[in-house]
Amino acid sequence: MKLPFTTGYYIDEALQNANVECTNAIPVIYSIGGIQKKKLRAPPGIELFGTAGTKKSRGQWALDEIPYTVNGNNLYRINEDQTTTDLGTIAGSGRVSMASSVLELCIVVPGVTGYIYSVAGGLTEITDATYLANLSLDVAFKDGFFFHVTSSKLFKSNLNDGLTYDALDFASAEVLPDKITSVHVSRNQLYVGGVETIEPFQAVTGSDFGYIRVNGAVIPMGVKAVHSMIEFARTFAFVGGAKNEIPSVYLFTGSTPERIASNAIDLLIAEHTDDQLKDIFCTTYAERGNFMLNVHFKNRTMTYDQQTGLWHERTSKDVNGLQTNWRVNGIISAYGKTLVADNQSGRIGCFNKDLYTEYGVSVKRPFSTIPFAKQDDSRVYLSDMEITMQTGTGTTDDLEPRITREFSDDGGRTFYANTSRSLGKKGQYKIRQIWKLEGSAHKQRMYRFTHDSPTAFEVHDLQVDVR
Repeated sequence: MKLPFTTGYYIDEALQNANVECTNAIPVIYSIGGIQKKKLRAPPGIELFGTAGTKKSRGQWALDEIPYTVNGNNLYRINEDQTTTDLGTIAGSGRVSMASSVLELCIVVPGVTGYIYSVAGGLTEITDATYLANLSLDVAFKDGFFFHVTSSKLFKSNLNDGLTYDALDFASAEVLPDKITSVHVSRNQLYVGGVETIEPFQAVTGSDFGYIRVNGAVIPMGVKAVHSMIEFARTFAFVGGAKNEIPSVYLFTGSTPERIASNAIDLLIAEHTDDQLKDIFCTTYAERGNFMLNVHFKNRTMTYDQQTGLWHERTSKDVNGLQTNWRVNGIISAYGKTLVADNQSGRIGCFNKDLYTEYGVSVKRPFSTIPFAKQDDSRVYLSDMEITMQTGTGTTDDLEPRITREFSDDGGRTFYANTSRSLGKKGQYKIRQIWKLEGSAHKQRMYRFTHDSPTAFEVHDLQVDVR
């Protein structure tokens, strides 16, 4: 019997139905035929690119293709030679919102203050009286204007000047009945996210504000987390929902939002209070033709693969080698690389698809099968089991990576028989991973495997003899 191992993360409320881990392993479905149709492979590793102070990142953006990051209370420019330049002080401690024009980078500390950075003028705090009376929660850039939102207003800067504001440049309250959470530009369309709706705006000459809501185009879904509204797969994604709905993850399809979260992801979101929902943020990156959306909760990160529609989890190790939330705190493309900010230190990393560590530390990759069962009450008898993986991956003559196997007969509540098999030292490509005499189980069984080695990781097949 072939056991399914590429279903992605899915944990059901009833564990005996589904308790499937898939951590630091991407399910891949081939578009053409081959020996196998599916496999698991490793996400890219992370190597050190530079360091921006000692504090974790609060947000990243690019100005004129140059990346910038707010780490701790400082704004840094990330230089191509892997150095960083301290550009000045940023107040606050929470995540910031950022947007840029051709010449200016706007940094909003939500509800606290705002800044404009330019190469010519340096870092300057926004002191305009109109702005200070309407402290921004989020910012986006379109048509030469920085657009800001408060909980009740949409307003914009003067043309090509993020430091000055006009008291008349506000959208009317009748147009924006929702409590506003975010503002975003996608495919040159301005969207204002509220608690219950998302409203598109278009430029109109002759009006006081210059932009009006597009009649009949209001999206009946709200945005619950300001930093979750993000460009993804040539449109935008967000964490939100309609009135009186439990929030989920949605992808805007051009006319209506499409729910992309599984029931298992919705269960994770439902565990959050309203205040905790506000702290969820999203990051994205593209790799090998796949678009990845990372939803960062307080203590864990779940990743959606747009190509397969499957989810998996990302984790890292802390300084003590213990499993913790994925250490990536932001992602930005620059200098032909994908740079990543850190949530454990001031490091700036770089994705590397040929690397299987994070800053030299191995990545733990547990994955499991769905429970397989008989329909009656008889026992399941198992003999040989074999997992087919990439072998001979040792990077030195004495490094021998291994794969560990456990099984559970109670829906993943408890696991037994933690044993391992060698994946072969360097060049040992023909070694096989077989377990003998797997015993029996009442009705159902599931298996969990763990790979924790700084070496290549691919899983191609899993079979067991069952009767």
